[in-house]
Amino acid sequence: MSEFASVWWGLVVAGFSMVPAPAIEELHLAGILGAAVVLSLPAVTWRYFGLFVTTVHELGHAVAALVSLQRVSGIELRFDHSGVTRTRGRGGWRAVWTAFWGYPVPALVGTGLVGAAVSELRR
Repeated sequence: MSEFASVWWGLVVAGFSMVPAPAIEELHLAGILGAAVVLSLPAVTWRYFGLFVTTVHELGHAVAALVSLQRVSGIELRFDHSGVTRTRGRGGWRAVWTAFWGYPVPALVGTGLVGAAVSELRR
C-alpha cells in the first residue's frame, strides 16, 4: 500500500510540473486585482458578489459530501452571506471531509477563473 501511495503522490506532483505557470503581464494582473477590489470592497457590490462566494463555498461542501457517498438533502443561502449544506449519511471521516472542502473550493474556483481570463487575454 505504501508503494501505491508514493506512486500516486508522484503522479500528483508531476501533474503540477508538466506545464509552466502562465506568464501574465502587469497590466492584466492590475486589471484582475482591480476587478476583485471593485467587486469586494464596496458594500453595494459585495452584497451580491459575496453571495456568489457563499454559493461556491456551499457547493464545495455538497460535492465533497457526494464524493464520500453521502446524500445532499439541501443547500440554504441567506442574504447575510451565511449558508448551510444539509447532508445525510455516516459521520466520522465523511463529516470531516465534507466540512473541510467548503473552504479551499472558493480559492480553487477563483484560481480557475483567473487562469481562464489570462488564457483568454493571451489569444
